[in-house]
Amino acid sequence: MERSNLQMSFSALRTDVANVLERLKNEQDQKDVDVDLIEKLKLELAFICTYVQLSYSDLDQFEDIMTRG
Repeated sequence: MERSNLQMSFSALRTDVANVLERLKNEQDQKDVDVDLIEKLKLELAFICTYVQLSYSDLDQFEDIMTRG
């Protein structure tokens, strides 16, 4: 149960950060905002989130499910 709550909290955090980055990208005054940098940060965020989610996954169970014939 605790793992599920952690994943939900992390997912909510990821969504919040992605929303902030998207708002920055869409701001009217983009003098100081580099759109390419924001896209790079979004990709890095996705990578980190995937890594964290996989670190809390039961990969043995996943392998069992995927190898069933």
